[in-house]
Amino acid sequence: MRASEKLASEQLASEKLASEQLKKPNANSRSNMGRIFYVILVVVGFLLISAASQDLSAIQREDATALSEYDELRELFYMTTEFSGANSIYTTADSRPEERAESRGADQSRAGADIPGPVQHDPFAGLSELNPDFIGWIAIDGTGIDYPVVRGRDNSYYLSATFTGSSNPAGSIFMDHNLERGFDAPLCLLYGHNMRNGSMFAPLNQYLDHAFMEEHPDVYIITTEGVLLVYRVFDARRTDMWDTTYDIDLMVSSFTAVTGYTPGDASRFLLLSTCTPSADRSERMLVYAALVG
Repeated sequence: MRASEKLASEQLASEKLASEQLKKPNANSRSNMGRIFYVILVVVGFLLISAASQDLSAIQREDATALSEYDELRELFYMTTEFSGANSIYTTADSRPEERAESRGADQSRAGADIPGPVQHDPFAGLSELNPDFIGWIAIDGTGIDYPVVRGRDNSYYLSATFTGSSNPAGSIFMDHNLERGFDAPLCLLYGHNMRNGSMFAPLNQYLDHAFMEEHPDVYIITTEGVLLVYRVFDARRTDMWDTTYDIDLMVSSFTAVTGYTPGDASRFLLLSTCTPSADRSERMLVYAALVG
């Protein structure tokens, strides 16, 4: 082989080797980039899962805090008041034990059970001292609805404040603040949240089931004046937050249009309002009840 050909051959081999060496780092680089991208995905996924877990834990803590508060309020209420919606019983704890036992009969509820504690002349004094906005107590047998009712200065505060004023998504059961006559008004509107854990007014959504309505027809309210009001549920429907029912000036006419009843001094009605499980955050659930006792 001539010297020139040998030199050309060696040069070609050298260039080929250099090219192969250049290719190897590129392949390694792509492999490294793939590993880095995978690690980033894993880290991001972990952070998202961690954040979601923390949010869920925070929600569970808030729910537990609200449940605990309302359990304590029930203890305070039933410590000085015997109230069984199933038997329409309402007596104060300072009545004689034998009278209380006789009035309860065979069908006892948690509200009618003997709960040891101090006797107060005014069974609502403790709750009124805790919150001057306290106006009564609502209970519907078999639903878990068993809460104090308040009326604030507006319709916003108690959306995120519990009975004791703690900030909590559970809020309170509250009356429309425009109803200055309270439960003496011919048409009362109460609000409560539809909580994920089934508390507050969540059970109201079940009133779309006629069988459920027949099994849980009565709504019991004790006012701070000691008056027991019994309402009978007769209708339920889904609507939205812009329904004229929520406009006090139009509420009576809207109520009449839907139910055919005209609220007046001789007939009093109760509307219970909550959200629905729907993804539509503007959707609302309304339950209609008429005073029967």
